[in-house]
Amino acid sequence: MNWRKQSSTPHLVQVSLAAAVVLCAAVALTACSGISRPSVPDWVPMLGGEREAADPSGQAQDPAAADQPQADAPAESTTASLTSAGSDTIDLASSDPLLPPRQGGLQPGATMRVAVYEGLRSTSRVLNTTLTVDPEGQVTDRRLGDVSVAGMSPDEALGVIETALRLNRPSAQATTTHLLQLNGIPVVQVRGAVVREDFLPRGDGLTLGEALQRSGGFGPGANPGKVYVIRRGRRELLYLSDEATMGFRLNEGDIVSVPWAL
Repeated sequence: MNWRKQSSTPHLVQVSLAAAVVLCAAVALTACSGISRPSVPDWVPMLGGEREAADPSGQAQDPAAADQPQADAPAESTTASLTSAGSDTIDLASSDPLLPPRQGGLQPGATMRVAVYEGLRSTSRVLNTTLTVDPEGQVTDRRLGDVSVAGMSPDEALGVIETALRLNRPSAQATTTHLLQLNGIPVVQVRGAVVREDFLPRGDGLTLGEALQRSGGFGPGANPGKVYVIRRGRRELLYLSDEATMGFRLNEGDIVSVPWAL
């Protein structure tokens, strides 16, 4: 018994001294560096020598899960977003200094490039001209005569121009009048069951979806499932159930017509 006690005492002393040395070294290293070891959630795996971004939730990331495709968040329905559009949409027509203001309408010096087509399926162009409002507030053309448009909106002016053309050139065929440019700016017309009928600058590749949004979206009583685009007098029906339809690019003079629900 005495032999065991004597032989075990030096061993215990050695272990205690080793532990004390390690503890002192750790304390000294921390005190000298002044840097505390970061918490575990802040350390992330290293791939290719670059540090991955830490998960903001503070939870450990699964490296295998990072390679899995992530499901997209449910997208809002295009029709729903257009139906809910309203006062927050951009009114480009009223903000563009080159377009006629809403108050006062067309004034002397304003220019309108107009094209009129006859027929429905097989159309023919019967007028393609640029009209300038003179100091008396009139536009003049040999096929129209003198037409007073001062103070009118562009849409109202197109109506009286089309009437003047039919009086000077009687025809049994239906006609469609397009406004191609207003004061030299290519425009697109949006009309029908929208919040705000308007002429919009075409800009660089205006799409059908953008035109509808900038006109305030669908108004009460609209048929949100389809829309007509009239180009060169021909009317084409587009269904909005096809998401690609909203990316349809409009040309100058195009008329976007939203039908009313029956």
